[in-house]
Amino acid sequence: MDRRKWVYYYETETYRDSDGETETRQVQKVRWEPSCGALDHFFDDELVPASRGVQPEMLRRVEPFPTKELQPYNPGFLSGWVVERYQIDLVAAAKTAREEWTPKW
Repeated sequence: MDRRKWVYYYETETYRDSDGETETRQVQKVRWEPSCGALDHFFDDELVPASRGVQPEMLRRVEPFPTKELQPYNPGFLSGWVVERYQIDLVAAAKTAREEWTPKW
């Protein structure tokens, strides 16, 4: 990861125009300066699909998912429905969530 930042500054440049007259102008320059530090964010309720069979685009259409209204699991919720088991375990889901929220500098 590049730990430098761009710093823009201006210098006055002297030149001669087509008539031989001396002119000045401001020219933008850039230099790199070392930069480092830490950024810490807390993300809660980042949903990661545990299915490999549902297109991510389809899942994104139901967002934002009302996580504040969640209820404890009850097998009766799924009675009569065809369901699939988790295809992505908790460790893999946590890794996916971290990758999703890690800056791509």
